[in-house]
Amino acid sequence: MTSAAFVLDVVPLLVSTDARAESRRSIGTGMFGGAIKATVLRLVFTPLAFYIVVSGQRYIQRGVKSMTRDKAKANAESEVPGGDIQGSQEG
Repeated sequence: MTSAAFVLDVVPLLVSTDARAESRRSIGTGMFGGAIKATVLRLVFTPLAFYIVVSGQRYIQRGVKSMTRDKAKANAESEVPGGDIQGSQEG
């Protein structure tokens, strides 16, 4: 909403016809073009940045889950039946 108000506020500079119209038009053109470009970039960049951050979080979470799963699997395979770590027998 603020961007639209700013763009509409610059329109009189674009259409001025008085004695200083040349300088006002050049300033108005730069401000108008900059505001339009900034608004378009904001509309594209914000969702794109959100998507990248969420995708990165999901990628990291999958990696942590698989690492945890691999560690649990390795621990389960390395356990000795009977709970004796060194493998010595009683008796």
